[in-house]
Amino acid sequence: MFILKRQSTYYYNRRLAGRNMRFSLQTGNRSEAIRLALVVTDHLAQRCTRMSFDEQKRSAANKVASLQAARWGFQSQAVPVSGPQPQEANTQQPQETQSHTQSPESSTSTAASERFSARLDDYLTAKLADKPDLKPARLKDYRAVMQEFDALFECPQMQQVNFKMAESYIEKLRKLPSKRHITHYKGMSYQQLLSADIPAAHKYKGKTINERLRPLRGYCDWLVRHEAMQANPFVKLNVSQGDSRSYAPLEDADLEQLLTNTRLFNPATSYFSNYGRRSYWWLVMLAIYTGARVGELDQLFIKDVKHRDGIHYFHIHDHGEGKTVKTKNAVREVPVHSCLIELGMLEYIESLKEAGQTKLLPATRQQEKWGDKASEWFNQHLRDKDLPHWKQQNKTFHSFRATFIGRAVDTDSAESSLIVLQKVVGHEAQFKNVLGSTAAYKRDFPLQLK
Repeated sequence: MFILKRQSTYYYNRRLAGRNMRFSLQTGNRSEAIRLALVVTDHLAQRCTRMSFDEQKRSAANKVASLQAARWGFQSQAVPVSGPQPQEANTQQPQETQSHTQSPESSTSTAASERFSARLDDYLTAKLADKPDLKPARLKDYRAVMQEFDALFECPQMQQVNFKMAESYIEKLRKLPSKRHITHYKGMSYQQLLSADIPAAHKYKGKTINERLRPLRGYCDWLVRHEAMQANPFVKLNVSQGDSRSYAPLEDADLEQLLTNTRLFNPATSYFSNYGRRSYWWLVMLAIYTGARVGELDQLFIKDVKHRDGIHYFHIHDHGEGKTVKTKNAVREVPVHSCLIELGMLEYIESLKEAGQTKLLPATRQQEKWGDKASEWFNQHLRDKDLPHWKQQNKTFHSFRATFIGRAVDTDSAESSLIVLQKVVGHEAQFKNVLGSTAAYKRDFPLQLK
């Protein structure tokens, strides 16, 4: 979790924007260092996104200094950007005692008047200690769920969170849009959203509601074990997923209309002059010929297009630049389709390099998470304006993925071919179902077979 120990002191240590951010966390206690690193990571993600690297480092270091100052009861001093590195660090740490930290095992009666979210940092620290490889994006999701819960119920106390409130939370989620940051709902408060007439297609589906219940269930389990709550109101609480519609695949007529009748692919339009054969144009072509998720395509950098054994391929991974993947199986190598080569993708990459770009699709800038801006563009500027009937048919950007997978299965449904397909699209490959005990000896497929 971005911590490094030198001598007796822990340091925040993270690669950010191509540079190494390192400064003292002013503690020799690992649990405390993990907690502070969690706070710093959250601080950088929430408040420092538009700062320069040096400003981010100064702000983060001052955040740590203020937290430690509050803990030990002295006035914090601003931390300069250029400070001693771990080799030079010789800071004397105050002796840590338990008297300054409230034990999570405090009685239920004492905890009852606490805010429900008061112990979230302690819970996430314990979770990180148990799973050190937990991704920052996952921790951010936990905080987002808690912030939403606090906002919907005005920061309830521990004793107020009961089964009735849990059920009310579900009912409120059913009324909210799943993506609050898109243009229609940007800037609206939760109360405004709850009273707004939101189309059913924009609302949370059963599957997403269950995903938001899971962090609360885990948090409450932890609170019960530490005697801060008497019972977990979210235990076994799930909603039916029957309202979750699958994304419809695209027919031949849909693809023909997309590639011939829309402004993005019509050379006679001014829209093509501005956007043709650029980021959004290639975004669609990559979706058609890779079947990758929108976030996976959005977070590709030029350096992620690699070459080995005579084959160009995309390396989809979660290392650096705030990248994330849905599951461990999503880390993969996807060969570049010959049609993409013929369309000029390699020449496109060279033009990006000459322009000093590093991202494969520069126009799809990261917002809250990778893929948000790309999805917003596809829905509002391409689909809704040029292909309005797709919306009624539940055809979205994810339909490219559904089409890729469906057509690959229709072309060759042999079990061995399906395993290769699963590796290409980032699904869990069912080796054991096909190979039995031999699966233990199976390595990844070479690029030539993908």
